[in-house]
Formats: sequence, C-alpha cells, structure tokens
Amino acid sequence: MARYSTTLQVRFRDIDPLYHVSHTVYVVYMQQARLAFCEEVLGLSESEWDTVVAHLELDYESEVAFGDEVTAETWISDVGSSSFTMAYELSANGTVASRGESVQVVVDPDTGENTELPTGWREQFESYRDDGS
Repeated sequence: MARYSTTLQVRFRDIDPLYHVSHTVYVVYMQQARLAFCEEVLGLSESEWDTVVAHLELDYESEVAFGDEVTAETWISDVGSSSFTMAYELSANGTVASRGESVQVVVDPDTGENTELPTGWREQFESYRDDGS
C-alpha cells in the first residue's frame, strides 16, 4: 500500500496565543491534503470534486509550531458504493502530530443527493488502499 504525501507550510495565521498551531487548523491541513490527493491521484480540480464530508475524526499527538513544515500522508481505508474513507497522518520534524480520518460522500451537484462513486475512482483508490487489517 502506498501513501500519498504532500508538504504543507505552517502560516503565521495558523498560530494560537500559545504559539503553536491551533487545533482547528489541523482540520484545514487534512482538507488541503485531501484536495491535493484529488488533484494528483484522481486528476480533478477542486470544482470537480463533488463530495461532502459526512464524518470527521482527529486525534492530536504532538504540537506543531510556526516555521515547521508539515508532512501530510493520506490513504484510503474504506470504499463504499457512494462514499469512501480517507485516513490522515500529519507529522512535523519527523514526529506524528495528529492522526485522523474523514468520510466523503459523493453527491450529484445538481440535486445534492448521494450518487455512486464515479467510474475509475475505485480503481485509482486501490493503489492507496489500506483498511488497517
């Protein structure tokens, strides 16, 4: 199983009064990693990514500070008929900062209703699939 990896820069605006990355920004980092995955693995632009987040989990393990470079690794942990689960591991300076997952549901942009995974996604996900077993 391969993990998709991208690098994220910590911005000054990400910092809270205690001079580390605010807990809310980790969700933004997950989103940035998800969008990069969709662009590079699925070949889609942000406007073609017709999904909504139905569930989100995040565990914090260590802090990230201003000036750190964050490595975001993502992979697919489950695929359903109209949804899929992405797992995330965010690290800074070689130390895992957080682990999480999100469930995305594919929706029809015209109706807002759930719809089947687009043709080809399931096959493209296989290279990044790890269900943890």
